[in-house]
Amino acid sequence: MAEIKVPRKMLKNEKDEESREAAGLSGDAQNDVILYQLLHRQLNQLTAEAQSVEHKSIEATATKQSLKELRAPNDLLMPIGSGCYVHGKFSDATQVLVDIGAGILLPKSITDVESFLADREAEILKLKSELQADATKIVNEMNRIATKAKR
Repeated sequence: MAEIKVPRKMLKNEKDEESREAAGLSGDAQNDVILYQLLHRQLNQLTAEAQSVEHKSIEATATKQSLKELRAPNDLLMPIGSGCYVHGKFSDATQVLVDIGAGILLPKSITDVESFLADREAEILKLKSELQADATKIVNEMNRIATKAKR
């Protein structure tokens, strides 16, 4: 994808005809440059959001794996902060505390938590798909502008 470089002074004063003429850009071309830059920023924001969503997906998968391991009694490493852990054993493998926000924890059965995580994964997949579709639209528009600029 070709990147269009325009002197910053042109972006500051878009009504200055002499600046546009000196750079060889018409009003439409300058508008395209500005639109391209806005689309590029939007694409960067979508990319950051997609990375955040991917992190949530990985976290949900890891939680599901941890739930499977809880079914059999075994030793655990429990985080106590700053990268430190202690060995321990769980006393009740039938319930898990779920953070519902604002520091509020609700006891849920492992089956309920697995169902909750499955729903969450479905939401994450839907969001990933929407982000990908939005990114594709933006890239297509950026390509259209770049192609138009080459003419």
